[in-house]
Amino acid sequence: MMIAILVLVFVLNRAALAENFTGRVVGISDGDTITVMHNGRGEKIRLFGIDCPENGQPFSSRAEQFTSRLAFGKGKGATR
Repeated sequence: MMIAILVLVFVLNRAALAENFTGRVVGISDGDTITVMHNGRGEKIRLFGIDCPENGQPFSSRAEQFTSRLAFGKGKGATR
């Protein structure tokens, strides 16, 4: 019971510290990782709930291309 309470406190605390921000997508590492320009610095973001093949695995190029078509250049400050 005590462990469950500690885990709950940890999770709620992490959620409270989470920061929302906007930025332009400037890079695609693979199908589930993008880089967003925020305050003049690139921030790597893992997409929640998405699991794509890593670089070098079958279909990794297709996953990266798909994510790129959907996200690259989009966001705050985008010119597309």
